[in-house]
Amino acid sequence: MALLHQVADICRALNLNVQVKRLRWLDRAIWSKINSDDCRFAADGVLFPDRMKGRLEPKEWRPLMASSLTFHKRLVWNMPGSTIVTIFIMFGLMLLGAGIMSYAFGGGAGLPLFLYVVLVIGPFLSNRTTQLRKNQRLQADLEAAKIVGTEEFLSVLGKIEEMELKDIRETENRGFSRHFSSKPSVAERIANLSSPT
Repeated sequence: MALLHQVADICRALNLNVQVKRLRWLDRAIWSKINSDDCRFAADGVLFPDRMKGRLEPKEWRPLMASSLTFHKRLVWNMPGSTIVTIFIMFGLMLLGAGIMSYAFGGGAGLPLFLYVVLVIGPFLSNRTTQLRKNQRLQADLEAAKIVGTEEFLSVLGKIEEMELKDIRETENRGFSRHFSSKPSVAERIANLSSPT
């Protein structure tokens, strides 16, 4: 199968020892949706979005596979220094909040402290985490483009964008919630690859 050959080829190009024996087409894995501009490597197989079956040539999947592999195998577990600093800042804010609540409310600080963590610390930490993952995904695109070529990558993303698929439109139009999403839109991916380095 031509697509399986492309999978093996991109794994070799990235110097990854990934043994892929089967391909599956499904729009949703147990844990989450598989986006139209993505694919997932799992165990001995690759999961492709079913809504994209036949829409791209086997070779056109190369940039998406290279980016997915780079993100999941090389970047996702790397924690930059800024994240460590953020964790310490959040811990300090929690202690400061706990001290203020205890002083202001005496022994009944439990509920105010809980609300402080849920309404202030939670959203801030969630946003920081998702933005980090989004930046890592965009970095994976840049690294993948070095292997497959920037123009080829942009061509594939442009083709997907022109399909106007529902999940792509929803990602583009998510408004304020985009700050809490780790998934860059196709437009963001194109802008990232098009920007001068």
